[in-house]
Amino acid sequence: MKILLLIYVCIFLYSPVFSQENTSQTVTTTGKPTNRIRISLSSGIGYMTASVKEEKKQLVDMGFVSDEVDKYYKNVRLSYPVIADIHYLLSDFLGIGFNYSFFSSKGELEGIIDIGDMVHYINARISERMYISFAGVSFLYMQKLGIDEKWNFVCSMAPGMMIFRDETEFLNMPLLITGKAFGLNTSVGMEYFLSEGVSLGIDISYLMSSLHKIKVSNGDDTITQKLEKEDYQNISRLNFTAGIKFYF
Repeated sequence: MKILLLIYVCIFLYSPVFSQENTSQTVTTTGKPTNRIRISLSSGIGYMTASVKEEKKQLVDMGFVSDEVDKYYKNVRLSYPVIADIHYLLSDFLGIGFNYSFFSSKGELEGIIDIGDMVHYINARISERMYISFAGVSFLYMQKLGIDEKWNFVCSMAPGMMIFRDETEFLNMPLLITGKAFGLNTSVGMEYFLSEGVSLGIDISYLMSSLHKIKVSNGDDTITQKLEKEDYQNISRLNFTAGIKFYF
């Protein structure tokens, strides 16, 4: 639903009706821009949107404390992404380029768990560090706002590749899970020009992807596992970022 909402916002702002009804506030030109290169660097807060209800239940059933399990998954799902993109501006409002983002997160969980016989218990520790990167071709739309054109609405869409890496350790046994999948990043934002070539902006983006196949390694052996549809791993995330933009 989030991805559809962002797409609908872009389509609405592309429409001629938006331009016609706001002619007193919006100035749109169709000529070639003075600055042809746009570079954006931003960071902020990201949060994985996949449900972890079943995973939480499994850990609680093993004996881990519920509040500690909630804290563990909150840390794993929360990230501080770094996002960079570069676009070549075909006109004052259209551009094509490249989008890249990276984020990592980590979590730790300790507790006393039942080994399965309801008699013997052990001290257990889980640690997890996750890395996800995305790279794709980006299509950019911009619309200047205001008589002085200090404000700029920005909308982009980038299909590309997600690369996933999860380093987990449970009961002193390391486990590495890796995978690749198609991803689609959609964003909307606003920026304010400090000068002709520099602006500050805020963005909301949704990066959608799910893993259908993974590789699992314990350090000695590696297996490739094709997941059933109900077991697809959702690695989508919602980002709220702010940053600086340069125009050359």
